[in-house]
Amino acid sequence: MYRLARAQAQAGMPDAASDTLERILKLSPHDKNALRTSVRLAQQRGEWDRAISFQIRLRDAELGVDAGSYCAVGDFYLRNGDRVSAEQPLRDGLERDGHAYLCHRDLGELLRANGRLAEAEAELDYVITHFPEADPKTYASQALLYQAQGKGSQEEKVLAKGRRIFPDDGSLRKMSEGVNRATP
Repeated sequence: MYRLARAQAQAGMPDAASDTLERILKLSPHDKNALRTSVRLAQQRGEWDRAISFQIRLRDAELGVDAGSYCAVGDFYLRNGDRVSAEQPLRDGLERDGHAYLCHRDLGELLRANGRLAEAEAELDYVITHFPEADPKTYASQALLYQAQGKGSQEEKVLAKGRRIFPDDGSLRKMSEGVNRATP
């Protein structure tokens, strides 16, 4: 049944795949393959409540859960617009692995969005220092944070660094041009 669900998903039949996976999970509620595939399918469809539910079930079914499972739950909460519920799984993930990229990245975004700028700065600094080539959005987020703090020179520096690493990123280029126009 699992192979059928995967074939259905690959053939562009997400509803059929989802139904097949549900049948598997009724028979075997802790089937890790079915849960993983259900998470991916819900994620692809933007069904964040379902993705959260399946990811939590998968996390609970796995022995020796790593930080990534917690980070994914926090990430899905953020994608669903639930910043309140997102923070704890991200922090739980960092307790399990203090070097977890996604937890640091998402926690930095969450804290920035909630106006907790000093905490956000520390998280985003960590990501830029330890994962400099992971994502251009981190540089944009850090620049927005510096802008909100009135730290124009740091904003320029982080954008310049981001542009060196991601020279083709349009958002970083646009932000840099805006900073350069505002600077006399």
